[in-house]
Amino acid sequence: MSDHYQTLGLQPNASKSDIKNAYFRLAHLYHPDHHSQADVAGRDAAAAAFRRAKDAYDVLYDAGRRAAYDSTIRRSSYEKQEAQKKKWEAERAKRDVWDAKRKADNEKWEAERVKREENEKWEAERVKRELEEFFLKFDAIWKKWDEQQAKEKAKWEAQKAKWEAQKAKWNSHNKKREADMLAEFEVQKAKWKAKNEKQQAEKEKQEAEWEAQRSKRKAEMEKRAAELELRHLNHPHLSHPD
Repeated sequence: MSDHYQTLGLQPNASKSDIKNAYFRLAHLYHPDHHSQADVAGRDAAAAAFRRAKDAYDVLYDAGRRAAYDSTIRRSSYEKQEAQKKKWEAERAKRDVWDAKRKADNEKWEAERVKREENEKWEAERVKRELEEFFLKFDAIWKKWDEQQAKEKAKWEAQKAKWEAQKAKWNSHNKKREADMLAEFEVQKAKWKAKNEKQQAEKEKQEAEWEAQRSKRKAEMEKRAAELELRHLNHPHLSHPD
C-alpha cells in the first residue's frame, strides 16, 4: 500500500487546505497536457505520478475515507512495529546466542591461552635445564680436553727437549766428524800436492834430460854433418859413406 501522505509530501496531521494545495501543485506539475511533447517513458512516468497524486487526494480530502485510511495505516504501522519487534527479538536472541558462543569461545581461547602459556613456560624451563646440562657437559668436556692438551703439551715439550739434546749431540758429532774429515782432507790435499809437485819435478827433470839428450844428439849430428862436409870438400871423389 502506497503512503498517500508521502505521495503529497504532507504530514499525517495536515489540514484539508494543505491537502488541496499539495494536490493542485502536483496535478499542475504532472498533468498529461504538460508532458505531451515528452517521450513515451516521460509521459508514462508523469501519468503515473498524476494518478498517485489523484488517488491520494481522493482518499485524504474525504473525511470518512481519510479516517478509514488512517486506521489502516495505524494498524499496518502496528503490525509493522510488531513484526519489527519480533525481528528485533529474534535478532537479540540470535545476538545473545552469538554472544554466549563468543563468550564460550573466549573462555575456551583463554583456557587454551593459559594452557599454552603453561606449556611455553614448561618448555622454556625444559630448554633452560637442557641448556644448563649441555653447558655442564660442555664444561666437563672442555676441561678434559684442556687437561689432555696440557698432557700432550708436556709430552711434546719433553720430546722436544729430547730432540734438542739429540740435535745438539748430532751437531757436536757432526762438527767433530766435519773437523776430522776436514783435517783428513787437508792431509790428503797436502799429500796430493806433494805428489803432484814430485811428479812435476820428475817431469821437468825428465824433460830437461830429454832436452839435454836432444841438444847432445843435435850437436853430434851437426858435428858429423860438418865432418862430412869437410870430408867432401877435401876429397870430392870419395863417395858418401852412407
